[in-house]
Amino acid sequence: MSAPLQTAPPATGRHHRTATPRDRALRAVDVAGRLGTAVTLAALLVVAGAVGGLFDGAPATENATVTATFGR
Repeated sequence: MSAPLQTAPPATGRHHRTATPRDRALRAVDVAGRLGTAVTLAALLVVAGAVGGLFDGAPATENATVTATFGR
């Protein structure tokens, strides 16, 4: 006859560890990188819209460029 199965002791906290300052710094760099990627993609979308507006065939209106001047 085979031996009965051994039950493992409770694994309280086995999968949790305290984050070190290095782990926190690496996480912050990762988050900053992901945020930078999102900002870059948004900027490319704006540029693509501007380029599309240049070549859409519609003429520019007379007030296409708005400038602000301050009199003295």
